[in-house]
Amino acid sequence: MKGVSLLDNRKIDRCLRTRQFGRLRLLLDACTSTNDVARDLALAGAPEGYAIVSETQTEGRGRFGRAWLSPRGGIWLTAILRPPTLFSSLLSIPLIGALAVARGVNSTLGIRTKVRWPNDVVLDHRKLAGVSAEGMSRGNSLDFALLGIGVNANFSSSLLTGFNKSCTSLLDVIGRPVNRELLICSILLEFEQSYGLVLSGNTTRALDLLREHDCSAGSKVRVFLGDVQLVGTLTDLVSLTEVRIARKDCSSTVVDSGSADSVEYLAD
Repeated sequence: MKGVSLLDNRKIDRCLRTRQFGRLRLLLDACTSTNDVARDLALAGAPEGYAIVSETQTEGRGRFGRAWLSPRGGIWLTAILRPPTLFSSLLSIPLIGALAVARGVNSTLGIRTKVRWPNDVVLDHRKLAGVSAEGMSRGNSLDFALLGIGVNANFSSSLLTGFNKSCTSLLDVIGRPVNRELLICSILLEFEQSYGLVLSGNTTRALDLLREHDCSAGSKVRVFLGDVQLVGTLTDLVSLTEVRIARKDCSSTVVDSGSADSVEYLAD
């Protein structure tokens, strides 16, 4: 970790509206992964809501530890979660996080991003952001969890994709750099509220919000479940962790996000 983050702590202080998330934070110029830093801080006793943001990551990772490129100008953020020890909804965190990103981006910038199961935020079917969750347990109890968020913000998506058009960035969409401090504050507030719904047991409201922002329903997908491939139409979000997939033989299967090694969205 070296250098100084270009993000402005004072700007964040002025626009942060959360009760807890982001109130304690660490802004970095570079690190291996914000999850790595967050894990060390959590093990040292950092409280829930502590946020780590870095200008770049040399070993950023997404779902299932897959490599995540992190150019300067993005939002690479991890927040520490300390839910109840018997918390059973860890698998819901990526979707809840994606919902927070979508709502934060939409309210701040006036665009219409959507949530795509199991953990993406997309605009016109192109990936804008991804969310991951990692848990640390002691025995049978959850000690803490890490919410990882990556948003393609103030850089051209060509840095990620070359000629591949599956990704986009806010710079591509808006045509100018966005206020990252304001966007971070908005995302943290939206997550605090959505996470609060889950903790309070109000999963019905959280699921309703997800369905309002979902673009997965009606899409043809290929889901990899270990050595098995399931191809069909994703018909609905069944819960915060499950979707229903209808197959050509008129049967349907409920798939849990934790069992899906990867998901491909197929052209109609």
